[in-house]
Amino acid sequence: DPGGILRPDVGVIRKLAGFGLQGEAGNILQLLNYRLDQYIVRAYVGLAGVGIYAVSASMTEAIFVLANAVALVLLPRLTADEEEARWMAPVATRNTVLIAAVAAVLLAFAAPVLVPLAFGDAFEDSIRPLWFLLPGTVALAGAKVLTSYIFSRGRPLVNTLITASSLVVTLAANLILVPIF
Repeated sequence: DPGGILRPDVGVIRKLAGFGLQGEAGNILQLLNYRLDQYIVRAYVGLAGVGIYAVSASMTEAIFVLANAVALVLLPRLTADEEEARWMAPVATRNTVLIAAVAAVLLAFAAPVLVPLAFGDAFEDSIRPLWFLLPGTVALAGAKVLTSYIFSRGRPLVNTLITASSLVVTLAANLILVPIF
């Protein structure tokens, strides 16, 4: 409709922008959640430590690529039918966490071979931090599916508030644990 395109409904645009801003705020906070730790490592350990840590973190992130795919594929089905979404979201979350846990165990055993093979012996020190990151990565895999469900219910602000809370916890934990480990 050319008339609708040239003169869009301001109320609809306002509603869409509000929904989008709530969701995008969560995305920005999640990005901080993913990357602030590297700045904390830099402050306590130095650039070499960031390199070691970045290898650990990037290898564990491969596990939640599957969770991203599940959340993306599931979203249209979760949005379409509320009753189906209620039973599908927990089942998909449990299955995703199970697969992520199996992948984490496999990665934990394979890391001593994979890290030197992919990055060289200089990055062998990244194996231990990788092991420490695996439980959180498995939990994050489940959270990605659950956030898709919450988003499908039209509540992006809930996801943003959860992400803000997790950022506070992550920041505090990083400030305490990075100097120790």
